[in-house]
Amino acid sequence: MIRKSFALLIVLFLVTAGVAHAQDAKCEPARLKEKYPSLVGKTVKVALDGLQRPFTYRDPQNPDKIIGVDIDLAKATFDCIGVPWTQSVGVWAGLITSVTEGRNDVMWDTLNYTPARAKQVNYALYLSAATGFLVHAGNPKHVDSLDSICGLNAAAGLGTVEEAAFHDLGKKCVSMGKPDINLVTYTDLNAGLRQVASGRVDVIMTDLAMSNILVADQPQNLALAFNILSGFHVGVAVNKGETELLQAISEALKVVQASGQEKAILAKYRVDPSLQYPVEIKTE
Repeated sequence: MIRKSFALLIVLFLVTAGVAHAQDAKCEPARLKEKYPSLVGKTVKVALDGLQRPFTYRDPQNPDKIIGVDIDLAKATFDCIGVPWTQSVGVWAGLITSVTEGRNDVMWDTLNYTPARAKQVNYALYLSAATGFLVHAGNPKHVDSLDSICGLNAAAGLGTVEEAAFHDLGKKCVSMGKPDINLVTYTDLNAGLRQVASGRVDVIMTDLAMSNILVADQPQNLALAFNILSGFHVGVAVNKGETELLQAISEALKVVQASGQEKAILAKYRVDPSLQYPVEIKTE
């Protein structure tokens, strides 16, 4: 009986300590100098392209303004840290390079983590990725699975995980005695979508939330063939030399998640809130 009581006390202590720790996590912008001295006086430059709806895209009511999941998350995060930030808009394919070369501090634009990319930048992960496969309206090639893509014309963003996935899938097709995938690349998503809409490309893969919105906006041009949970995770990419900024973003994102803000932001832009992923730093 004594042992059971002691064990129960231990469990209660651990649970109470865990709750107390969660409650201790809070935004403390007034303590910026104490917590992150290298960020004092700094304006964080955030690289994005503004074409990744619903993550970063131009406000239909005000095209000069970029909105979206990642914009709202960035605002909540940097407000929590206590540093100003500014958007730096560029072509998606060149955004990581702009961070590695120091022209921008971070890339925050629905960027999937890969070990290869982590050799160039550090990550603070915050979201699980789901992938949609878009085809021409009516699905004329009857795409309904990964195997059905063999021999088709596909498009992917240059240097993206989708490009690598199509290459791997093409090799699998060949190993099964089926024709390889004919892959073309694009530097921005709109260029790829135009190829699908025109029929020059049979299938394109992109984020599922983005896919659903694109189909809703362009039902005459696009259809969602199928979707998968890709196993990838999305994160903020931070310059390798800015370790204190990485730590600050990671800790602030944990507060944003604990407060329910991230799930609320996801729901606001019609992204499944269950895709929230516990914040994790990746440096390799």
